[in-house]
Amino acid sequence: MKVPKYVAITEKTDQLEPKTPTDPNYKVMPILGLAGEIGSLLAELKKRVREPTRIKRVSKRRLKEELGDILWYAVTVARRAGLDFQQDVMFENLKRIQDNPGIYLPLLDDDDSPGKALRNAIEKDGKRTVENFESYRENAMKSAKFGKDKKALLPYLVKIWKNSGDLLVKLDLQTANFTAKEKPIVAQALGDIMWYVAGFTTLYNLNLNGIAKDNTKKTLSMFRPKDERKRTPLYDTDFPLLEQFPRIFDVIFTPAPWDSEQAIMIVNGLRVGDPLRDNAYKRKKGKKKTKKGEYTIQDNRLIEIDGYRFHDSVHFAFIAILGWSPVMRGLMKRKRKTKGDVDDADDGARAQIVEEMIVKLTHSYAVGIDEDKLLDDEEQVSFDLLKQIKVLADGLEVTGGRKGTQSLKYWEWEKAILAGFHVYNDLRRWRKGRLHVNMTERTIELFELKEGEENFFPGAG
Repeated sequence: MKVPKYVAITEKTDQLEPKTPTDPNYKVMPILGLAGEIGSLLAELKKRVREPTRIKRVSKRRLKEELGDILWYAVTVARRAGLDFQQDVMFENLKRIQDNPGIYLPLLDDDDSPGKALRNAIEKDGKRTVENFESYRENAMKSAKFGKDKKALLPYLVKIWKNSGDLLVKLDLQTANFTAKEKPIVAQALGDIMWYVAGFTTLYNLNLNGIAKDNTKKTLSMFRPKDERKRTPLYDTDFPLLEQFPRIFDVIFTPAPWDSEQAIMIVNGLRVGDPLRDNAYKRKKGKKKTKKGEYTIQDNRLIEIDGYRFHDSVHFAFIAILGWSPVMRGLMKRKRKTKGDVDDADDGARAQIVEEMIVKLTHSYAVGIDEDKLLDDEEQVSFDLLKQIKVLADGLEVTGGRKGTQSLKYWEWEKAILAGFHVYNDLRRWRKGRLHVNMTERTIELFELKEGEENFFPGAG
């Protein structure tokens, strides 16, 4: 991958706060991010030092992702420091190696002159030695003593950590701007970090261009500017009308007439699915001031209610925002039976279980953030959660598993989760309501029930 193209994408996807150079944290945030990602790489690779037999079992995909994140932060630090990453960091790193290769575990050439092969490459190709990330890797490794020898792993880990520490120790992190004196320090430290990134890539037979390309896919999927975002096409447009989700419809949630602790769903006057309870033990809460609707009084004790009986609202948010819900497709009798393989793989029991796992995983994440608010005040969710969701959904149409389908972007999953938990929390407070699902506008809203809206015919699901 060409270096300038990658640099342009990192600038486009730089959503790190603060974004203004006048804020004191403008300098420190990407540096801390870089140190954190190097720490993650060390945590991943220490397993290979501690347990060599794990080498084959630890996923290369994880290693590639960690290296890609380090690359992104390195470029971001350089850009915020006003450095040209290709010239000031990568090319100057190669020139510094040829002048003093001893600090890079040099490979002695036939004439015992360290760095000869690298000097020849620079004299012949000049800046083309860093035209793309893989060409940089190939040239940087001409100074590597160990090559693909796994003995290099431990010294590589120690050195790359030292380089990130240099940025934290040698710079004034209380100021917003990088001073003229600091810029050479940053350029050299980042250049050294890139050399060790190239080393890890070589050790594990990875392609640095491929790592950069995969990283751009991930960052654009999550952090593409809002004015450039395009929705993933709906997954049922080429199926008969009765096998498509209705593009606009309402869902009524109301307590069951026979038990107020059970919730029922009504779509177009027909009950869908079984009545649901929270299916959880009630935990006693200590006395404290509570907001109306968050707790119920029973036997003069405060009993926690997480309202999981209303979690189907998150499934409906998946329909509205993502155009996807195997669970609701089954309950609403919208399975795509005209194509047996789609009905089996994307609408069947396995896909439905995956969706339920995603909703429960997200609910557990929300409880971990705040068990009372459940993402009520959140504007974003953890990137790690979104990556877990992608792994769970691997092979389904929402990850491009079906031929001709596009994978949902991370930002779409985030929007669906936040929208779903917004209406879910209102249902927990109100105990009933009318969901308005609009797949055309990709929105979901909750309204209070009007008189008579709770009437229904039993047994549609």
